[in-house]
Amino acid sequence: MVSHGVIETLPVTGELRAALVEIANRVFERVVDRIEPENESLTRKLWDPDDYIDNHVFQEGMLPMNLDYADYLIDPFLVQHVVDLAVKADRRAELHYGRSTSGGFDAGCIVNRSPEAVGISNIFSLTGTPQAFRDAVSLATVAFSPDLPLVGYDSSAALDEMTKLGFRTVGELRIWLSDNGS
Repeated sequence: MVSHGVIETLPVTGELRAALVEIANRVFERVVDRIEPENESLTRKLWDPDDYIDNHVFQEGMLPMNLDYADYLIDPFLVQHVVDLAVKADRRAELHYGRSTSGGFDAGCIVNRSPEAVGISNIFSLTGTPQAFRDAVSLATVAFSPDLPLVGYDSSAALDEMTKLGFRTVGELRIWLSDNGS
């Protein structure tokens, strides 16, 4: 790695760029370890060190700048950028879907993603059609990941519809309350 280079113009290219990407990736890993994002894999997918270097750290008025000082700047400023990526990942991890009509929504569901599974809940259809359940399952699979298990909770007629789609009951839903009941 170039240790004593000087950044004189933007965009940064060559060995200096490679060094900055290495620094940004190193700092990114430290920040992710510190903040422990809820949706770490999505946060990592959103991380783009080239974009960070080109659009978030350096401005012409800051130049010339030696590489050691650039390393120093990347460290504190990257924290907020990674937090922003984690928030964006969280927003993408829970989505509310609905079928719009002239009078509002006539069907919808909530889909959320964790590293272990995709969850689907609150499936509704004002017309009462089973198609809403098929649409919700398809949407959840396509929107998040066909490789993760799809899980949910339902009862009564909704449970019957989910069973027809291949879901199986694995246990009772338990709701936990604190000692004071709140």
